[in-house]
Amino acid sequence: MDMFRQVIEIDENDLLANYGMGSCHVALGEFQKAIPYLTKAIEIKPTHTVAFNSLAQAYEATGETELALKTYEKGIEVAAKRGDMTPLADMQRRLSQLKAGTRTGVV
Repeated sequence: MDMFRQVIEIDENDLLANYGMGSCHVALGEFQKAIPYLTKAIEIKPTHTVAFNSLAQAYEATGETELALKTYEKGIEVAAKRGDMTPLADMQRRLSQLKAGTRTGVV
């Protein structure tokens, strides 16, 4: 995380550093801290499908279900256009579970 932090200090618009920081926070269960970095990654590259997936998971884990649903839906749309099959399948599965009420905010 220190490396990502250093890169962001040099260039706040670095895609990999923002996505990396967000992903680290998700992995650590620090979902609220992940959201700004993942949002920034998507602002930098609106076709970064794995960032959509991680951001939706962070929203889901913080109880922001509507934002999670919208983020999964947008991520699925982007992944389908790009042919990013692995993130597409994961987001479709997570979205279905969330809509069915079988996901409980646990990532």
